[in-house]
Amino acid sequence: MGVALSVVIPTKDSEAVLAQCLGSLVAQQFRGFEVLVMDGCSKDTTLAIAESYRRELPVLRVLSGADGGIYEAMNRGLALASGQFVMFLGSDDAIHGPTVFEELFAGRHRRLVQRRDVVYGDVETVPDCQILRQQLSYGGFAKRNLCHQSIVYRTTALRSVGGFEVTYRASADWLANVRLFCTPCVRFAHVPLLVCRFQLGGFHARYVEPPVFYTERDAVLRKFLSCDRLAKLRCLRWWQVQRRYGALSGRAWGLLGLLRRLAGVVFRRGATGTGRDKDTQQRDM
Repeated sequence: MGVALSVVIPTKDSEAVLAQCLGSLVAQQFRGFEVLVMDGCSKDTTLAIAESYRRELPVLRVLSGADGGIYEAMNRGLALASGQFVMFLGSDDAIHGPTVFEELFAGRHRRLVQRRDVVYGDVETVPDCQILRQQLSYGGFAKRNLCHQSIVYRTTALRSVGGFEVTYRASADWLANVRLFCTPCVRFAHVPLLVCRFQLGGFHARYVEPPVFYTERDAVLRKFLSCDRLAKLRCLRWWQVQRRYGALSGRAWGLLGLLRRLAGVVFRRGATGTGRDKDTQQRDM
């Protein structure tokens, strides 16, 4: 059987966390995957730790060299990936349980995965142990990106949009997801499966200043709004409301949505009643 999945792990001085990440891959019951450790010239024992897992992982490739950052390392891994699908883990992240790959590629979600180009699940954040249930929508992109650690991309689909734009320091994965979402032939699907444990306070929190993140986020959303007319109509409203009333609680948003639906029902009933009255008047005449 060929390689179903390539797991790309960018590393840079990751000796404190890499063993946990690779250990979660060793524990997988499904073995039709490869691991590509893309190292950025680590000065600690990261490379030695990675090499120590060579016997335990089905296929392991460790490459070290200077790069321009995490997204360039991810692009290098994407170019080398031989799997039908590819996913990207941070060196401080981990697959959630030993049956995740089994369920995606040989179990209950296998048929869905094979029919889609981008499949994403749910994540557990660490250390607060919160479950993030992800659901993709036009409005959703105005609020947050999908957690890329929970996404399995069809390799050819991600390559077709150019991978990750390295001019972005914090949001290149967001932009890649937007480009895929706006590509008509690319099919997305959510699976109700906890895919990974996502470490809060990782690369973005440590090395990217908040103003940079917000500037890049706005640039991504502008590209999103320009790439699809329907996205522009639906997402622009969400974006404007988020920027103006971002302090509203989730409960308030739910109430507003309920009121909108009720107003729609009343409007439709009123329109139907008016039409019936006109028909009655015409018959009486």
